[in-house]
Amino acid sequence: MLKRVLDLVAAQGWFDTSRPFEKTINLTQGACLWMMLTRQGVCDTYVKFSESVSLALEAQRCDSASRSYPTLVPPYVGHLHEAGLDVLVCRAVAYRAPNVHKLLSGRADGRVFQDLGRYFAAMPATRLSPQLTPVGNAGLVQGLATYFETHSLAPLARRWLRSDAVQRASQLPDMPQHGDMVVNNIGLAPDGSAVVFDWEDFGASCLPGLDLFTLELSLAGDAARLYAGRGSPSSPLQQFVRSACHAMQLDHGDYSTLTTVYALVFRHLKRNYGPGVRERMDQLLQDLDQQRTETDV
Repeated sequence: MLKRVLDLVAAQGWFDTSRPFEKTINLTQGACLWMMLTRQGVCDTYVKFSESVSLALEAQRCDSASRSYPTLVPPYVGHLHEAGLDVLVCRAVAYRAPNVHKLLSGRADGRVFQDLGRYFAAMPATRLSPQLTPVGNAGLVQGLATYFETHSLAPLARRWLRSDAVQRASQLPDMPQHGDMVVNNIGLAPDGSAVVFDWEDFGASCLPGLDLFTLELSLAGDAARLYAGRGSPSSPLQQFVRSACHAMQLDHGDYSTLTTVYALVFRHLKRNYGPGVRERMDQLLQDLDQQRTETDV
């Protein structure tokens, strides 16, 4: 199958096979595989492929993301479906992981906060097709209620969904979100600029502040440090959070109030992931509930 994938990509002119290249293959337990093509160790082309699931919608999301945020997203190349095989191709980007300690201490690693700040500032004007943003914020809240009705954490979810935050979430303007804006999906290009990966859920949620919440949570590390950090408004992370809220035209108080709604949306977006991911997300909901209760007290 690998030769077939490479032949299809080459036939489209998406990858030059006339010069030597290396391939790194990721074999997973999921429905999709991916392959990184490099030349002398330099990233060239990212190929995702599957014989069991369609990548058409993901391709549209990647295409829209790369056009909406061209300096932040790896360039989209193309998608094809042939005889039961789906192939998605993006241009690969060389990167290194950001130094979280430097970010949290104010010794910013390159331009991460600056580049992400521009992302949040552009968000209010970003528009995607109805196909990519099928659920508005009012419908999203209703969908959460339906999903969590039979969930093991249904009592917690019902309590959260009765809060005033839910009504506020329903009234906010739609802003397409990345959906998994965590530090593991952020890299630093050789010039120091930020690059963001994994746009497969772009637009699946349009709730302003979701991406900021997942970023804040991933940088904090856990629910306890998230709430503890919010008690230090002068910290570099909290200053960035406030500036991002301002850039999105989102009231900072609303952002803080919506924490539990963001957590439910994030868990809902992860509903089709493996049991390990779902279990970690369920534990996060319980940890957030405990910290929220202690903070209220």
